[in-house]
Amino acid sequence: MKSYINVVLAVFSLSFTLSVIASENTLSTDEFLTELSVFVGDNISANSESSCTNDNCLKLIKKMKKYANWGSHEAQVLVATAYLTGNGMEKNEKLAVRHLRKAILSGSNRARWMMSYLFKEGIGIDKDLNQSERLLNKAAQYNYPPALFQKAVETINFEETNNEGGVSMLIVAANKQHKVSMYLLAKMYQHGKGVSASSFEAAKLYKKLSYFNYRDSSQQLRFVLSGAKKNKERAPEMLALISDIEVIEVIGERWSIEVALEYKLNKIMKEGIYDGNSYGSHLRGRTCLNSSSKCILIEGEDIAAFMGGARKNTVL
Repeated sequence: MKSYINVVLAVFSLSFTLSVIASENTLSTDEFLTELSVFVGDNISANSESSCTNDNCLKLIKKMKKYANWGSHEAQVLVATAYLTGNGMEKNEKLAVRHLRKAILSGSNRARWMMSYLFKEGIGIDKDLNQSERLLNKAAQYNYPPALFQKAVETINFEETNNEGGVSMLIVAANKQHKVSMYLLAKMYQHGKGVSASSFEAAKLYKKLSYFNYRDSSQQLRFVLSGAKKNKERAPEMLALISDIEVIEVIGERWSIEVALEYKLNKIMKEGIYDGNSYGSHLRGRTCLNSSSKCILIEGEDIAAFMGGARKNTVL
């Protein structure tokens, strides 16, 4: 299943001409790094098939902008994304930066991660590599999956196997169901790049990804299991993975950008915090950062969180 939900939370739509290399044989380091370029693109790209052009979608974006002005950090990030991509809004990078700054003040890790990229590339704001690194580190500190993925890729030496720090970050992101991190880890275990090779660990990750039909995960799972079976690698555990491989089905639905926006709007309204008379709290003119009232932030802006499983954390 393509991540139609993450479309409205993505940063930019980037085009990569590099194709994914078939993994029928062990990849060389150069081939692996070429494929890695595509994964990095996945980490920050929007699905070009999902556009907000019809009247209903534009109406939803307009309503989202209202909640952004009322102080919802989630709405601010969504509106900023619309301004950055020109999808649902007229493209305006400076207004995108303005909304992201507000979201950062409310503690949004997605906003920190997005602003890190804007500072790095000088988009809508003067280039500032120090600010870019500071924001990226902050988002990673709070275990925001795309930031963890980015830090891991910058840290790991794929020609060595002693990469405990970077691999740990990927594992944390993978445990939060960040598909790009899961897929990269699977590839690393499969080919022994950056970690010790382990067909079993690769198969476990590919199996999880197969439920979402992510990339060629099902094909890779069968390939890894076939090789492990021939080599009698961890036979009992591998057999357990093989036993139900035939019943794997793609779960979920193709969520359009409209459905995603409607879901997010309903979620924001149910919070009961943003009513036009407050900004981040029930008190007029006060935010979560300067209010004594108990405010919460929603983390884990991946598919699982979007479906309602996000954890609520008190603002620090």
